[in-house]
Amino acid sequence: MFKLHTNREKCHVACYRVKYLGHWITANGIEVDQEKVSSIQKIPVTTNVKEVQSFLQTCSWFRRYVPNFANITRPLMLKQPDGSKPFRIRTDTSSYALGAVLTQGEGPEEHVIEYASRLLIPAEQNYSTTEREALAVVWALEKFRGYV
Repeated sequence: MFKLHTNREKCHVACYRVKYLGHWITANGIEVDQEKVSSIQKIPVTTNVKEVQSFLQTCSWFRRYVPNFANITRPLMLKQPDGSKPFRIRTDTSSYALGAVLTQGEGPEEHVIEYASRLLIPAEQNYSTTEREALAVVWALEKFRGYV
């Protein structure tokens, strides 16, 4: 029926723990690989927008293991806001989540004030792309209303 071929060296049979795609699969469920955690802990302190974005993307790999991940990463701030300067909000959406970044400055002087993200509820996942983008803008404006 199915002609499944395996590589004997790569097969693990009757194991209590198996490493798969950066995770450990055990009798207790899926667990984080401690080597990956150690490598994240060794990342130096970020100093610019690109580094913070890269760090958050790296950490997002483990968001399933961190309760309230979005709330924990929300206050990441590289620089205090300057109320006398204009703010910029950038939004993005996917089929399952919304994201927003509040920044100040122009060009190379632009810096992150705050990041925000959340999952879409099932009803919102049925929205068209245009509706999800509009939802992201409205949500971001509400989220950052203390600044804008």
